[in-house]
Amino acid sequence: MVPVPRGYNHDVRYRGQIFHVQSEVSGHDRRQACTQLFMRGAVLATERTALPDDVAEAEVQALLRTQHKAVLRELCRGTFDAWLAPTGESAITPVPVRPPVAPRQLALKRRGVALELTAADDPERCELRIEVRAGRDVLATRSVGYEPCDPPEQVGALLDAEIEAMMAKIRRGGLDVRLPAVFVFVPPPIPPAAAR
Repeated sequence: MVPVPRGYNHDVRYRGQIFHVQSEVSGHDRRQACTQLFMRGAVLATERTALPDDVAEAEVQALLRTQHKAVLRELCRGTFDAWLAPTGESAITPVPVRPPVAPRQLALKRRGVALELTAADDPERCELRIEVRAGRDVLATRSVGYEPCDPPEQVGALLDAEIEAMMAKIRRGGLDVRLPAVFVFVPPPIPPAAAR
C-alpha cells in the first residue's frame, strides 16, 4: 500500500476576508491530488490532478505543493474577486461576530500539585480553548470548534462539557505523567531511647 502524503492547509487573509486553501490526496481506486479554496465554508474553486498508480510519494508531494501554491497565487492575483464586494467586503452576507462566552477558571489539586484549568471562547475563530497549567508549565490544551451560527447558550454548554471532560481526565490520572515532581521530606525514624 502506498503511503498517503501529508496535505497542506493555509488560512489567507485577502482584502479583509479569510480564505482557506486545502490540498490533499483523495480517492482509493482513482487517486488524485485535490486542492480546494474555501471562504466561510463555501467552496470557491477546486483543482484536481489524476495520479498514476506508479507515481512515487516524493512526486505526489511535489505535485500537491505546486498545485497548492498555484491556487494561492490565483487568489492573490484577484481571480476570485467576484466573490468580494467593491469595498473589499464579502459579497456573501457576513456572519456577525458575537461577544465571547464568559471564560471559566478553576483551581484544583492533583497529587499535591496545584493546577489551574482555564477555558475561553474565541468567537472570531469559532473555537473553544481549554488549558491546564501547573504554575507556568502548560500540561494540556484542547481546542474545540463550533459553528458560527451556534447560539451563545449552546457554546456555553459546550464549554462547560469540555471543562467536565478535562476534569474527568485529571481525576482519572490522565495527566499524572506530566505533573511536576513534588518532594516531601520524611525524616528517618528516631531510634527508641536506650534502656538505662
